[in-house]
Amino acid sequence: MELTYKWIALANRHYLMYLNKRLASYGLSGSQYLFILNICRQPGLTQDKLPDIIHINKSNVTRALAHLEKHGFIRREVNPQDKRTAAVFPTQ
Repeated sequence: MELTYKWIALANRHYLMYLNKRLASYGLSGSQYLFILNICRQPGLTQDKLPDIIHINKSNVTRALAHLEKHGFIRREVNPQDKRTAAVFPTQ
């Protein structure tokens, strides 16, 4: 079983290296690509749902979304009924 985990980890590392290389010209990383992919699949997804979908820490989600918003890849809209939540949308 330990060997299986090793090969999965190795394949994942190479996949992320490939993504990072291909996306560098757009100013994106492989992990940021996962955010954009999920936001495009579900426009209007609330920010608090992303950690469960991508399996990442909430503070990392906040940082990643701030970077993506700053560079024009996404936009966030605050929920008027609950100012603590925001819906996330892809941009053109």
